Amino acid sequence: MEYDLRNFVNPQDPKGVRKCYAVLANPKTIGLKELSEEWREKTGVSRTDAIASITLMTDLLAGHLKKGNRVQFGEIGTFSVTITSQGAEDEKSFNPKTIKVKKAHWRLGEVIKDSLQAAKFKRVATTRPVLPDLPEEVRMVDDYELIDSTDVLDDLVAE
Repeated sequence: MEYDLRNFVNPQDPKGVRKCYAVLANPKTIGLKELSEEWREKTGVSRTDAIASITLMTDLLAGHLKKGNRVQFGEIGTFSVTITSQGAEDEKSFNPKTIKVKKAHWRLGEVIKDSLQAAKFKRVATTRPVLPDLPEEVRMVDDYELIDSTDVLDDLVAE
């Protein structure tokens, strides 16, 4: 995996020192076209059949999750959903219309876990500068007031 470095302030300590953290560098999104082409190359089925298979698996997964089922998808992992609702004083006053899907979850299977644990990392050329620790007026912006930090940044560059 290729990575780059970015400076961030810990959200738990917004006045703290910025630190360098690794982030994926330019991750590529693999779409249905690319997946179906790989599927075709590895299995010998037609591209149309590969797209149909992937689409069917997606539809089946979505349908089972919509019913609240957990789907154990071989060594890929387990997919599930959690729900939330507004609280009610008692069972009689509960309104089922307040139920919403909170999150969809994917619990990695062992093959994917092992593959990710074995990943190698390579730093790529920095596309953005790793900034020095910035003064508070640059880091801290009031939620309702946007500051013009051009002068502050110009001063930093001059230093």
